[in-house]
Amino acid sequence: MKKVGVVFFHNLRYAPFIKYYTDILDSMDDVDYEVVYYNRDRSLNEPKNGKYIPIPWIGKGTNAASKMEKAFNFAFWKVYANRLIRKKQYDFVIVIMTTAAVLLEKTLIHQYEGKYIFDIRDYTQEHVKWFFEAEKQLVSSSRLNVISSPGFKKFLPEGNYEICHNFARENEVKSPKKYVRKTSLPIQISYIGSISYEDQCIELMKLVDRDDRFTFMFYGNENTSHRVSREVSKLGNPRIQMMGAFLPKEKEEIYRKSALVFNCYGNEQPLVLYAISNKHYDGALYRVPVLNSPKTIMAELAGKNGYALDLGNIDNLDGLYAWYVKLDEQAYDKYADSVIKKALAENQKTKEKIISVIQN
Repeated sequence: MKKVGVVFFHNLRYAPFIKYYTDILDSMDDVDYEVVYYNRDRSLNEPKNGKYIPIPWIGKGTNAASKMEKAFNFAFWKVYANRLIRKKQYDFVIVIMTTAAVLLEKTLIHQYEGKYIFDIRDYTQEHVKWFFEAEKQLVSSSRLNVISSPGFKKFLPEGNYEICHNFARENEVKSPKKYVRKTSLPIQISYIGSISYEDQCIELMKLVDRDDRFTFMFYGNENTSHRVSREVSKLGNPRIQMMGAFLPKEKEEIYRKSALVFNCYGNEQPLVLYAISNKHYDGALYRVPVLNSPKTIMAELAGKNGYALDLGNIDNLDGLYAWYVKLDEQAYDKYADSVIKKALAENQKTKEKIISVIQN
């Protein structure tokens, strides 16, 4: 019986992709596994048992922590996690998130060389020389490197990478509805999910405020600044509204009533330049075109089946309207099918490689 450790640098709530790995491990007869996670938010009451091992956060918790508290806890996590992973003597380790891998660098390279999977989900601190050098060593010493976007290769060290998309809902793919472009006005643009990127939101709100062909609806919790809700109140326009939080089971219906999904997060930071948002997959699954910022991997992947909205450099939405009313329904359907098929195929290919490296 092989013993596998899955290590994640956050609460389980923020790691839906861990299920991709645990489903694989559950399917293997000769494997037992443990999930080591960082319990940053104790209020979530996540599992603490033989299979799920929390590393505690000391103090108030991530949301209320000072810089000093965060620095202390990162140092604490490094000591605690390294001792734990060394003591466990796993046959194989799956480490998710670059920060976790860098903090475990010495243990992974010296004790688990060729016996770990390095899963990279975002741009982290690759602009920092020592961090990049540590990552370079981790990439070259791993058995398999997994990334969630092909765009990551632009900032990562040279190496072999497999793709694991943030999409694992095969049961929803069986009979997707055909795309039908909405012909009645106004055209609803929806922000779906935790509300951030306030500057871009406010820029679009001002454009929509002057254009009665569109509405802009916000579905989700807002961050602590409340800049977006304050701007909504200031405008007082019934076509721009905060709709509040929603349950996961309500997401599909929100997509169905939307004509366009907002994903314009700018293009100045690597995090938004190279990452693939969940909206890429949800838009394809529920047949709702996505608005992206230009020069991003999201805009590149969507091509003519999405719209690159250059907020900050436009003073009206005429271009968006002209593109939307001429959007080819059949072409969009083919594009949406290809997004889902490619994600599932690449995830299956990576799954087979994961099983192979753990077994051998």
